[in-house]
Amino acid sequence: MGTIQCYSSYLSENDDIALTGLATASTNEFAEVVLGGTLAIPAAVVFFGVERTQELAANSFDLAFAVMPVLFQQLPAGQLFGTLWFGLLFIAGITSSLAMGQPLMAFLQDELKMSRQKAAITLGVTVFLLVQPVIFIMPHFMNEFDFWAGTFGLVILATIEIVLFTWVFGIHRAWDEINKAADIKVPIFFKYVLQFIAPAMLFVILGDYFYNTLPDVILLRGDSKPSSPEAGQMIQLARLMLVGMLVGLCALVGLAWKKQSGSDHGGTLNEMRREPSTLPEETD
Repeated sequence: MGTIQCYSSYLSENDDIALTGLATASTNEFAEVVLGGTLAIPAAVVFFGVERTQELAANSFDLAFAVMPVLFQQLPAGQLFGTLWFGLLFIAGITSSLAMGQPLMAFLQDELKMSRQKAAITLGVTVFLLVQPVIFIMPHFMNEFDFWAGTFGLVILATIEIVLFTWVFGIHRAWDEINKAADIKVPIFFKYVLQFIAPAMLFVILGDYFYNTLPDVILLRGDSKPSSPEAGQMIQLARLMLVGMLVGLCALVGLAWKKQSGSDHGGTLNEMRREPSTLPEETD
């Protein structure tokens, strides 16, 4: 979610948000849902059956790396198509990683005053170290990171953002910003979707999940019970890493806030110290 805010900060006042957002979202969903779904899911049904496909469909990682290799083995020129498929997946992954890294790059440069080279090295080394458990302790770390950051976290952040955008910032100001310099006119119906329907649906979904499912997920019981004690230990370790990363990010934000406040405070003190010298000298 932070990626959207980061890139939106580079927009000019008269950039078209409505048409650009529609084109971007439509193209992305067509490629991921329509094209990806029509290839992977029917193939999974053919080779694994309906029940197994339902299990695989719960994890996009399994669909891409468990189903598609089997499909390519059965196709003529399967090695060629497999190379193209995983090459495109690599491009999609690396570009997404670069996009998600930009908010941290901007933070290190703007708030901690690092050079771009130093910020890139710091971010690269940090990411390299943090992904090692994901690589060598599969699938527990991957599943936990994907769930808390890519599934649960998205819904939480979406709820916070839509409340801030439509109720704190104000729906009238928000609607004006959406339609400013737009080449298409967004139907007025979506104004009420943003203000009432979307927040209500998100709160209902979260309320039901918090009440019925989240306790079992946190306590690793019921459907979330790990397959073995070792798996449970790996899951807890992954969660500790996530908490550690969150605490580390909060500490960096606090450090940047403190530096900025100190700079402002120091500047004010310096101005106060300079004030006497700017007063005109008394003359008889």
